[in-house]
Amino acid sequence: MTGKRPPSIREALKTLVRLGLIENISSDVQHPVYRVVVESKKFVALSLLAYAVIDDRDGTDCMDTAIQDYYNSSLRAKVEPLAIAMNYTGKWTIGGEYSERDTDSGYVTFAAGA
Repeated sequence: MTGKRPPSIREALKTLVRLGLIENISSDVQHPVYRVVVESKKFVALSLLAYAVIDDRDGTDCMDTAIQDYYNSSLRAKVEPLAIAMNYTGKWTIGGEYSERDTDSGYVTFAAGA
C-alpha cells in the first residue's frame, strides 16, 4: 500500500515502537499487529501539529478546539483547585449582586462583603 519494501517498513515500525508511539499487541512474529499509544504525550503533540497544519491550510480552528478538549479532559483537574480557602474574619454576604457565572466553564465567582 505504501510502495515501500518490507525491510524499510519494518525499520519504520521499530522506530515508532522505540519512540513509544505504537506498540505490538500480537504474538505473531510473521504478521505483527500494532496499536497507537494514545496516552503518549508525543502522540498528543503530533496530533496537535496535524491540526495546526489543517488550520494554516484551511483557516480553521481545529487545533484550538483540540487544545481546549485536551485541557478539559486531561489537565483541568490537575491545575485548577476545587475550592480556595482563605482566612477571612468578616461576615460573608452572598447575593445576586455579588456573584458572577462564567457560562463557558460553569464556575461561579462569589465576592465577600463585610
